[in-house]
Parts: sequence; C-alpha cells; structure tokens
Amino acid sequence: MGTGCTVQDQSFTGGFINNINSVGIRLSSTTLCTLENNSFSTFFEGIYIVNTSNGNTIYNNTLQDNTWAGLVLDGATNTTVYQNNFQNNPLQALAQNGSGNAFYQGTIGNYWSDWGSTDPRPIYGNEGLYDEYPNITPF
Repeated sequence: MGTGCTVQDQSFTGGFINNINSVGIRLSSTTLCTLENNSFSTFFEGIYIVNTSNGNTIYNNTLQDNTWAGLVLDGATNTTVYQNNFQNNPLQALAQNGSGNAFYQGTIGNYWSDWGSTDPRPIYGNEGLYDEYPNITPF
C-alpha cells in the first residue's frame, strides 16, 4: 500500500498501448496521495482509483478527450475531487463501491463540459454523489 504521494504539474497524453486500453494514472490501495495541476487526455480512463484507496485528493487537473471516462473511483473512500476541468469525456466521472467521496470542497466544485448550470450535478455510479457546486466555466 502506497502512502503520501504527490503528482504535480505533469501532462499525460495517451491512447492505446499494444491495442490495450490505457489509463493515464492508476492509484491502487493508496492513502493520502494528491494529484494536482496535471492534464490527462486521450486515454481510455484519465484517472483510475481503486482497491480501498483512501484519503486521496484530485485537485486542479484537466481530464479531457478520454475515450471512456475522465475519472473512475471504484472502491475508493474519502477521496476529494474539486476544481478540475472535465471536458469531452463520454463518461465524465464514475464513483462506485466506495464511501465518503466528495466532488467539491467547501463551495468549490468542478467544471463539466456537459453541464451548463450551477445546479448540483449528479455523479454516475452507485454512491449517490453530486457535485454540489459545479462551475459553469473552466478553471
């Protein structure tokens, strides 16, 4: 299990590796990691956080033009996702099989290219989450 990492100020551009769908970054069983000020584009999934990952922060990133999803939380807990730009991903974000996750911090949410309102934006998945404070313009 990884504890306490930071990935900052990077640009990840993907696609297909040996005809296998690729992921920009995958965190598995990690604790207290921060992904900040990065760009994830043209992957199958931009960010994929799984397997009891706990207490991670996804802040000020751009997830765009990924072929399936910008962000997937699958079994992650207490992950905070805010001030990110989700642009042109077929599935912008998915949160399933976890708990305590949030798509805003205080009154700061995320930008969603498929959501032109400040009304709470539902997050796909089985956790019943919303971005309570979506931004109507990119950060």
